[in-house]
Amino acid sequence: MLYSVERVMRTKDKAGGAKERERVRQTAGRGSLGGLTVVAYTPGGHLGSLKVRQYGKTLRRAERNRTTTLVQSYHERGRDLKDLPDDIGT
Repeated sequence: MLYSVERVMRTKDKAGGAKERERVRQTAGRGSLGGLTVVAYTPGGHLGSLKVRQYGKTLRRAERNRTTTLVQSYHERGRDLKDLPDDIGT
């Protein structure tokens, strides 16, 4: 079931819902309401709405950071990089 950002914020946090409503109102004139929007939770429990393109960029950056960290840890431990593709998938 799909929910609007406002509805999700209302159920998550009353004060956060008011803040998100105000943010949406402020950005409405700048064209951020049209098109597809993704609602995402962070590991820290924060909630945000992102345009699909912005969400894709965020995911790619996170994956690049995760891969870089994994390669650095392999290098530091002296592990063979041929095992890296198995760990990247997990």
